Parts: sequence; structure tokens; C-alpha cells
Amino acid sequence: MKRQYTIWHLPLLSFYSKRLYRDISFRWKGTNLGFLCLLLALCLLPTIREANRIIDRHAAIYLMQIPQMQFSNGRVSVDAPQPYSIIDGNRTMLLIDTTGQINTLAAADASALMTATTLYIGQNGKDPLVYDLSAAGEFMLNQEIAAEFLERMKRFLLPAYYVVALLFATVLFLLAALLCGAIALLFGQIQKRQVDYPAGLRLAVTAFTPPLILATLFQAAGLSIPVPLYLLLALAYLYLAVGSCRKAPSNTL
Repeated sequence: MKRQYTIWHLPLLSFYSKRLYRDISFRWKGTNLGFLCLLLALCLLPTIREANRIIDRHAAIYLMQIPQMQFSNGRVSVDAPQPYSIIDGNRTMLLIDTTGQINTLAAADASALMTATTLYIGQNGKDPLVYDLSAAGEFMLNQEIAAEFLERMKRFLLPAYYVVALLFATVLFLLAALLCGAIALLFGQIQKRQVDYPAGLRLAVTAFTPPLILATLFQAAGLSIPVPLYLLLALAYLYLAVGSCRKAPSNTL
């Protein structure tokens, strides 16, 4: 039998159409996993904007505190009273002292210490990382230069973040779809419906569609759906989807 709907009907009709779910169960072939991957790719696009907002919010705390620093002849000079602290809340993230008064991370009582020639970065319970700044070359660093560097880094970091998030979400949802395909068989037994595993897998993917779209819209509005509520909504749609599969649909819409 020729199916009545295509994947382009899923984003809207998956919210309410029993005929769509019957058509998917009895007439569609395959698993619909390709559609799930496409849906995830689209729904994760707003996370790039959210990640950019988070980076900007946290970076602003540090950028506004960066003094003008000159790296020259293997030494660092700072145009600010010293010791100079870059803080986040009540915690000193970086202490800068090129005068020689403070030379150890323990004495600095900070997460990192920059002297005239060395950068120390603390590690929990381990010896600090030590970087020789004498090989840093000749350059100047201030708030404007640091902000420009951050913008350049975001051109790489944000796409990389999206790719990693997409890969993680794809693996997670593929595993969830495989599990929910089996749950669809259980729902079929409970409701006495004719559902095999491939059909259950297709229905599970379709049942993910409304919660994913709602989660994306909520995120765009600055809100969020709790994970337990998302899971309950997806299972509710799957239960209703299986319940709609009483018999093969007729050729009429």
C-alpha cells in the first residue's frame, strides 16, 4: 500500500494525527532514524546562540579586568598597580605580580599566578603547571586585543561545540529510540494492537518529534523542559501512537 504521508508531515501532524501514526505503523518502511538525525541537527541549532551567550557572559567578567600588558625581551610588564588581581566573585582567578614580591602560587592564594617570566596554573592536589613566558615573543595584550582574540576563537569553538553536541545527542537518541521501539511492543500487548519492532521503532522516532520541537521552542524563549517531563511526554505520545494502530488505514484521508 502506498503511504499517505511523508517525513515533511511529521513536524506538525505528529502532535495530533492518529492517521499519521497508523500510516507510519502499517505503510512506512525502514526505521525513520534518518529523520531523527535531521530533526536533532535542526533542533540543536539554537544551542549555538545559547553557547555564544554563555561565553560572552563569562568572558565579560574577565575581559573588563585585563590590564595592559607588554611581553618584550622575555619579560612581562604591566601598566597597573601590583599585585594585580583578576577575580570572579570572591575567588582570585589570576594574580599578576612582576615586581618579585610574590613568586609562588601558594603565596598568591589564587588559581593562577603570573610573574615577570613565569605563569603558574594550579591543579587540585597536584603540582602546578608551569609555563616559561620568556619564549612568548613580542606582543601587547589589553582588553580590546583579548576581546578580538576571543571573537576569532569563537569562530572555531562554536561550530566544534555544535558538532560534539550533535554527535552526543545522536548517539543518545538512537539508543533511546531502540529502547522505545521495544517499549512500543509492550504498549502494543497492553492495548492489543498490531505493532512489530520496525513499526514500533518508527513510532518511537515520531513520538520524539513533539517533545523535541517543544524543547527547542522553549529554549528559544529562554525556558526549559525538565528531562523527566520530556521523557514522560515522549512515552505518552508513544502510548497514544501505538493505541492508534487498531488496523491498517484505508486509502481515504
